[in-house]
Amino acid sequence: MLNYFLYELRKRRGATIGWGIGLALYVLYVIMLYPSIGAQYAQIDLDSALFQAFIGSDLASMATFAGFYAIYVPSYLPLLLAVYAILNGSGTLAGEEEEGTLELFLTLPLARWQMVLAKALALSLALLVILLVTALGTYLTFVAYQSELNSDVSAMDLVINVLYGWPLVMVFAMMSMFLSAYLPRRRMAAMFMSLFLIVSFLGNNLAAIAEPLQKVQPIFPFYYFNGSEVLASGVDMGDLLVLLGTSLFFYGLAQFSFQRRDVTVGAWPWQRARNKAATQAAGR
Repeated sequence: MLNYFLYELRKRRGATIGWGIGLALYVLYVIMLYPSIGAQYAQIDLDSALFQAFIGSDLASMATFAGFYAIYVPSYLPLLLAVYAILNGSGTLAGEEEEGTLELFLTLPLARWQMVLAKALALSLALLVILLVTALGTYLTFVAYQSELNSDVSAMDLVINVLYGWPLVMVFAMMSMFLSAYLPRRRMAAMFMSLFLIVSFLGNNLAAIAEPLQKVQPIFPFYYFNGSEVLASGVDMGDLLVLLGTSLFFYGLAQFSFQRRDVTVGAWPWQRARNKAATQAAGR
């Protein structure tokens, strides 16, 4: 299993480094941008309700570095990384089945649960490494520009803020793995998760101005991610545990679904029992 886990890590090596550097450059751009335009946001007159729906905050808060950073980094960094989590999570099982490699891996002396565990651990570690690279870039950038920011926020505050996104993206990664094991095609899993990501992000923000949405807000993972408030109020351990627990729940569903998947058939779940019964009947 260790060799298979290392193989899964090597397979993600290039994308992990690339995403880490790319997100670090994004944070670099945000921090470099604040000294020149940050204070101007307080003077801009826009529809605050519409702005809050997409950003999750108001323009006045962007006049300070903490507010400016909190809107552009915690609000969008996990959203961007969730795209990587969905692409990888949906491709771990159904994607490999479509490529014809999964059947080959099943000939290895590994139980199916070991394969799913190795893939989940590799994806989880890849997401963490991406955030660590991003956090390192954030730390170095903040130290370089600290004199121009006029903020009480420390470099370590920003590092914690970046790493706090890991439990959230893990939810999307494990949900994607589950759907990859449950649905017949990778494309279906990726489409469903992409739609859920958009609805979850916008729905959570809209709930602040649309009262009917507040009733369903707890089903959105972003509801339990207070990334824009971490700099001021710290990490909410309750929300953190909800996100981690949700990740473990969908990992368990991925294990359960893959144990019952008829590899290479590509059937819908309700068709699998019928196919199994037909196979058994033909063998009598």
